[in-house]
Amino acid sequence: MVIKNSTPAAVEGREIEIVSRNIRRSGVPRPTSGQDIVFPVSAKDNSTASIIREYSILQYKIRSYSMLCLGDEICGRSLWGFCDNPIGRIGVGGKHIRSGRHSNQTTTLSGNICFLEIVTDWQLTSLDVHPQDELLT
Repeated sequence: MVIKNSTPAAVEGREIEIVSRNIRRSGVPRPTSGQDIVFPVSAKDNSTASIIREYSILQYKIRSYSMLCLGDEICGRSLWGFCDNPIGRIGVGGKHIRSGRHSNQTTTLSGNICFLEIVTDWQLTSLDVHPQDELLT
């Protein structure tokens, strides 16, 4: 289990759990450069993404620096990613991230491809190009 909290860092797997204070479906389903349809998602304000089911063959599909093993985790101010199945219900509550005014939200991405990347880390370092602009057509 590896935890990364600075850019560049990403996770890929069959299922990824997101815990954040602000999870949103970020736009309509879009094609990737490989013409697969994916469902974008963004997580802002104290976000964590953990692999809860890994690929059957541990080989990255999106980024060469993606972490692939069960339990691997990324944390940052802002995360962005997608999966090839529709994004399910975004739940409220839980124990991971909580303040007096706003409880956390959780959701699980699942599919043949699930990907999340740190866009902005805790030191406010951002990627040069937003992954949405780079990966989706």
